[in-house]
Amino acid sequence: MHKQELSSSVPRAMSLIPGLPTSSRRLLEYFTVAADSFSCNNKIKEGFCATFIPIAVQEPRCMASVLSLAAVHRFHAGLSHDQAELAMLQLHAVKQQRMGLLESPSEALIASTLLLCYSGVIAGAESGLPWRVHLEGAAYLLRQDPSGWTTHAPQPMKAFISRCFISLAALANVSGTPPSPTVSTQALQMMELINTTPPIDEFTAYSPDFAYILFDLGDLLREKTDTSSQSRIINAAWLEERYITTERMTPDHSHEYRCVNESYYQAALLHVYQRIGGLRSSTKEIQDIVSRILGLLHEVELHRGPCLGVVLFFPAFSAGCGAVHAADRERVRSILMSMVDMISFVNIRQGMAILESLWSHRDRNGESEMNCSWNQFIAKDVDILLY
Repeated sequence: MHKQELSSSVPRAMSLIPGLPTSSRRLLEYFTVAADSFSCNNKIKEGFCATFIPIAVQEPRCMASVLSLAAVHRFHAGLSHDQAELAMLQLHAVKQQRMGLLESPSEALIASTLLLCYSGVIAGAESGLPWRVHLEGAAYLLRQDPSGWTTHAPQPMKAFISRCFISLAALANVSGTPPSPTVSTQALQMMELINTTPPIDEFTAYSPDFAYILFDLGDLLREKTDTSSQSRIINAAWLEERYITTERMTPDHSHEYRCVNESYYQAALLHVYQRIGGLRSSTKEIQDIVSRILGLLHEVELHRGPCLGVVLFFPAFSAGCGAVHAADRERVRSILMSMVDMISFVNIRQGMAILESLWSHRDRNGESEMNCSWNQFIAKDVDILLY
């Protein structure tokens, strides 16, 4: 779908469903605005619209999820204050989804499940749509459907939906609590092994081989409670070595893409040092990485519409976890506040609250093994995804 076709995709969809109520038509139109929040560039936005809107036109349960996502985003962007309508749309989407689970897995069911996952990311813990439940559900459905779900599937719809699932699963592995191993296993099965030096993926803004590092990190975090401190240090050293051998600045992408790509590698290294190795924030190793990440993110322009600013939560939050100096913390605040203004994710607001709690605790009590890892400061009703 080309740019000129994107603008006509919604009217064309509406012509196929003339009985769609006016309120639903507005939400379907708004879905193309919400797609900005998940898109690094216009090509990716076109992919979201070209994938999910045609399925929604054909399948009521996917339409319910599309409208629910649009309503959630619109509400948290401050463009709607009708909580009753929002709750009704969310409930309807979940009911449609549950009914679909009684049937065989299909493109529509998998697509609607991922849309509910995205809705949970937008709304954070305040939603009735927890992202984790839907990510696990999507993994289950994909596992039950052997019809060729890979990032290089010949059907563009399947290839795009596969990229959506893998990107969510990869970053879920470095969030507060990694998802079940079955999520990672499913995602890894859907990834295409590439023997040559991979370029940066325009969808995620990092190179495809970096996803393997995120899945490795998830494995180590799941095993952390069962391993000794010495084992954690060995594991951290092994993952650091893997980081060094795979990190690359791909020359055939824009400067901004290269900066984001490296910031993701640096952020992963912070997680290795702090969450696996237990290294304190005040160490030179951590402070050098924090400075490097913030320098890289300074090169990325944040603005409304599709842009690389939509994928900065993971590196910015990670830098915040290692930030000791007031100036660095303020730079992290500035990036995350700009992201909230730009894409309206409650998920990011909750991440900011976690960082404020972490910083306050360290300032009051000094550094300790307890506050090396930020996941100790997540409120019981919060489950953020660093997406």
